[in-house]
Amino acid sequence: MTLLLLFLATTALGVAIIALGLRAGFEGRARLIALSLLGFWLALTGAVAAAGLLAPAPDKPPPNMALALTGTLTLGGLALTAPGKRMAQRIAGKWVVGMQAFRIPVEVCLWLGAETGVSPVLMSWHGRNFDVINGVLGLWMARRAVPRPVLVAFHLLGLALVFNVAGHAIAATPGPLQQIHGAENVPMFVTTFPYVWLPALLVPLAIAGHILGLRQLAQGSPAKPPA
Repeated sequence: MTLLLLFLATTALGVAIIALGLRAGFEGRARLIALSLLGFWLALTGAVAAAGLLAPAPDKPPPNMALALTGTLTLGGLALTAPGKRMAQRIAGKWVVGMQAFRIPVEVCLWLGAETGVSPVLMSWHGRNFDVINGVLGLWMARRAVPRPVLVAFHLLGLALVFNVAGHAIAATPGPLQQIHGAENVPMFVTTFPYVWLPALLVPLAIAGHILGLRQLAQGSPAKPPA
């Protein structure tokens, strides 16, 4: 129950972060459409997982990999569009860094999952997942003046950590892409409801946040946070 409640709270935080970004990037009807699409994505991925359609198959790539890729291309691509430019201009730089702190409760969830046997140890900080480092750094850096090169390094490190854990998840899932074998390493955790929102929403959010941060650094500091 602790794991479930913490994960739902973390997902709600992630949704709030995305909603704030959409609010800064879109206006009027476009904003309403963007928020509606976010709600539709949550409902669709949740329903697919609840129906048991994401179970690994020996002859197919991990189904939730497609969800993660779709979410990443959508949110990450959005950060490179005109609305993404407005986000970079309107959202405070410290907020873009500090929002990565949502990865701390994500990692606590993965640790709790490993402790209770519903998530592989491989995906926790006792295994090969060091993503919590970026969350702690984001929380610490958001409260301080940080030189631009350090911010660039922070975002690049964050991307590397996300892709590290995503790569290990894919390599441990039964199927044609499996490279890590062992029953204890099967990541069934993220194929079920509501935990499917980890690859479908929270992972793309982390990646998109770093892309937005790098774009913000490339085009200069934001003028002010969104009104």
